[in-house]
Amino acid sequence: MSQDSVATAAYQGVAAQAANGRTIHKLFGWNVNSRKRWTPTNEQKERFAKLRLLIIDEVSTCDVSIIGKVEVSLRLLLDNPSKLFGGIHVLLVGDWLQQLPVAGQPAFIAASEILHAHNGRDAGSADYLDRVRGINAYRSLNFVVILAENVRHRNDEVWKRILDKWRVGRYDDADIAYVNKIAYNENWTSDRADKTSYCPIIVTSNAIRVEFNSSALQAFCRESGAVFHCFPAQVTRPHHHLSNIQRKLLTCIREDKTSGMPISLEIAVGSMVQCTKNVSNHFKLANGCIGTVVAITPAQNDDIRVRVVDGVEEHQHSLPPEVVFIRLKDYSDRSFHPEFPFGVVPVCQRYERGISVKLPDRQFSVCIRQVPLVLAYSLTTEKCQGLTLTEWFLLRFDIQHDAHHNDHHFMLR
Repeated sequence: MSQDSVATAAYQGVAAQAANGRTIHKLFGWNVNSRKRWTPTNEQKERFAKLRLLIIDEVSTCDVSIIGKVEVSLRLLLDNPSKLFGGIHVLLVGDWLQQLPVAGQPAFIAASEILHAHNGRDAGSADYLDRVRGINAYRSLNFVVILAENVRHRNDEVWKRILDKWRVGRYDDADIAYVNKIAYNENWTSDRADKTSYCPIIVTSNAIRVEFNSSALQAFCRESGAVFHCFPAQVTRPHHHLSNIQRKLLTCIREDKTSGMPISLEIAVGSMVQCTKNVSNHFKLANGCIGTVVAITPAQNDDIRVRVVDGVEEHQHSLPPEVVFIRLKDYSDRSFHPEFPFGVVPVCQRYERGISVKLPDRQFSVCIRQVPLVLAYSLTTEKCQGLTLTEWFLLRFDIQHDAHHNDHHFMLR
């Protein structure tokens, strides 16, 4: 098989990078944040003409609508509209008992569940049709291989047994206590912890993640004496003037509602951050990569207001930063540029238009200029793929929850 006959992709940037592939959006060249209907170019058709096998890794994190769009796109790219996936082989790799889409639906649901989740609205919309196509495409799979043996941990029977139970939601207090005793230093406390150590809290909700991150940054600045920086994004709406009150209201919207472009970027030198865009393969800046802020270059005409709140010096900026330099967590011994210290890469300001903001009661589009970074003291499950932890601690919460969700667990390094 030639190199052009096989393509590997994943929905998340870190997953695609780990599989030596590309994100699904990048592979197909979809128009992100655009209302224009995607149509393949002749160049894309020539590139896909030799494709015989498409591998989609970590499919459990992929919203069912994405699978539907992949199926339709392959029919168009290969000029084979009557064949499923355009007539090529598609290999879906993943574990449905692991993380599912945080803001979406997995491919194994029924079409009736789509309407139920949207209260019967949007039936017939492009997104709804993509979801139905994704469901039908997934149900058309004709060969399944189930890996029954945990090869990675075959030499540790106790840990292997615990993982086999946890995969199906069987959490015993004795197992949790065993793991905590082995993997967590009982002498570790927040008072003794090194301020530079990375202790992410893994959650399943973006709302909880944002709350943890906000509190953690305040605590970090208070303990370390670092300056708290708040950089507003430049937000515009085509053909609409935004009043000061409207701009202030926009700051309450989380970045997961604005395609990873934070309307209010809160960081400090020394704080842990996560990239929200696939910025550069050379600099290993993929969506989900983690690093430490080492320097900030503000905009030339930036106006800064300084105040002290609860012992923390805060700098309220008027413009987004030009560049934020971060030291990547897993590349401390690699030089990316002769003039940069080891592991340090630049994350530059970027401009994105047509970002669709979906709120419970309304939907609108904005254009945002900002540095694509968010705090990383807390991460959602799908954004911590490949994260290596030297220590961790599990807390079990007996919370009343929907039957489709697992118990909540927090993991700290």
